[in-house]
Amino acid sequence: MNDADPPWDATVLYRATAPSMFIRARLLAQGDRQQAEDLVQDAFVAALRSWDKVGVLRPEAQQRWLFTVLVNKAVDTWRRIGRIDVIDTFDDLDQPGAADETYTRAACSMAWQRAYEIIQQMPPMRHHVVCLRWIAGWSAAEISNEFGIRQVTVRVHLKNAKDTLITAIGPDVPFLNELSVDEPSQEGVRA
Repeated sequence: MNDADPPWDATVLYRATAPSMFIRARLLAQGDRQQAEDLVQDAFVAALRSWDKVGVLRPEAQQRWLFTVLVNKAVDTWRRIGRIDVIDTFDDLDQPGAADETYTRAACSMAWQRAYEIIQQMPPMRHHVVCLRWIAGWSAAEISNEFGIRQVTVRVHLKNAKDTLITAIGPDVPFLNELSVDEPSQEGVRA
């Protein structure tokens, strides 16, 4: 997919994007399958309501828009209901980006599973900071502004999360670079 691709219609966008959105939504919803499904649905409803803007975007931009709305909907939920109860099982959570080799795929899957479990057990603020940084690519300043905390506090949450994951899983933690205390290379897109 490149920027020369024509825009997708809503059906193609849904089929191409919903599975990976659901994976991120499960993390944002701290494992709650129903809430994750609601977040994905809410993001697509928002897209359809704004189709005059979203429908003309290239596929990559349409997907970025949806993922941004997904994160924003999760943040709205956090504000409205507070901490979401943790669910222990991720049995049906598909694992993205694994290589074709069976051993590599299994090792990657186990590392993802363990990382999800650890993140789910983090204190609510650390969980939210990790999700916004990893899933949405928000900067420390954006996260700081969202929660009314200092940027140094955001960085401490990221460092502690990273240290926890490395201790539990080892240096092969999925998405470890995205949890860097440095600013992300690409800012999250806000819609």
